[in-house]
Amino acid sequence: MTMLTPPAVQAAPSFVDLRAFAADLQAGEPVPDDGNPWTFSRRLLPMPPGPVTIAALRLSAGSGHAAATPFDDYIILLSGRLRLNDGAATIIEPSRSFVVPAGIAFDWQADDDTVAIVMRCPGGTSDTKGLVKVDIDAPRTPSAPPAPEVLLTPTPDCRNHTDYLSATGEFKVGSWDSTPYHRSAIDYGHYEMMLLLDGEVEFEDALSGTSATFRAGDVFVLLRGARCSWKHEGFCSKQYAIYRPA
Repeated sequence: MTMLTPPAVQAAPSFVDLRAFAADLQAGEPVPDDGNPWTFSRRLLPMPPGPVTIAALRLSAGSGHAAATPFDDYIILLSGRLRLNDGAATIIEPSRSFVVPAGIAFDWQADDDTVAIVMRCPGGTSDTKGLVKVDIDAPRTPSAPPAPEVLLTPTPDCRNHTDYLSATGEFKVGSWDSTPYHRSAIDYGHYEMMLLLDGEVEFEDALSGTSATFRAGDVFVLLRGARCSWKHEGFCSKQYAIYRPA
């Protein structure tokens, strides 16, 4: 199986509202029908060629089997309910997420029409033996704040919990929170998909001058090559998936 190629774009925005993308049934490019709804029920987000693809997955009520792939998939459920079984049963509710590590196959069942966002990146050999459900209630430990030279406000207190780290160290999934801070624009050498759990965050794209504010419940992605500031004035927490090429 090869990496799916997203539809080409002349220029990509720094940040994309993925709930809005998933809500538009005509947005993106359909994946070729291979007879398996877990694969072909997707539309690819237009983005520059690279190691990461993002797709909206829409499943009708039903069930099927997802074969193992050489990729790591991070999946956020937007609506519906998924029952997964890779030898152990897992239930995914809306606004929760999970990782399908490379080499893992599983059975799935959608109780109702279901919509999800899938971030796919290169996988590799991993010690992970099954699906990984992101545990947003897991204890978080102190983590590094933004670099002092980009902070425009006092240094915040940040905490993190990592649920999945690929064998290469390039792909990381977990949950994070922070006290308020504002930092100047930085260059993104990585891709980051987020689901805000608490608070709201304002971004400004230093390249185009466009801005956006995302609030609790929103799902969005910052693309590699972006140059964005970050500002939040209250407590903020999120689920995240970061792919940082070596």
